[in-house]
Amino acid sequence: MIVNSPPYIIPITEYATIMAEVQYWKDKYFDLKREVYNHDSRKSISIQIKDHGIIKNIKLKEIIMIEAAKNYCYIHFVDGKSILSAKTLKAWIEKIGSDSDFIRIHRTYFVNKNHINSYQLNPRQITLTNHRQIPVARRFNLNTLNNFQL
Repeated sequence: MIVNSPPYIIPITEYATIMAEVQYWKDKYFDLKREVYNHDSRKSISIQIKDHGIIKNIKLKEIIMIEAAKNYCYIHFVDGKSILSAKTLKAWIEKIGSDSDFIRIHRTYFVNKNHINSYQLNPRQITLTNHRQIPVARRFNLNTLNNFQL
């Protein structure tokens, strides 16, 4: 025999407290979920580059920029060396990821933000740590560079 008991009644003041706690834990859950997503989606801190038949494991912080040259790319390093790669710039952007420390400032250049020394508004260009000056596309907003510590 099933006995029907009356529904449990929650006082309004207690209900508000419970809802506030539910909202707190919901926010906490979404913050943790975002943090896990960002951690998982962040590309590795190193990439593999093929150079003269040898696959090298290169740290991203050692790369100053990647420069497109039609269907090839030059990868410029901190030590002054460059490697010619048979991959396109688009392929490197997908491999490194747009959420990393790299930013595409021009259709030809994918630059490591940590290696930007300065930028000029007229002419629109940036100076890198290797003293190379790179043009900046008109569509690229230079104010976004203010968010980075130069």
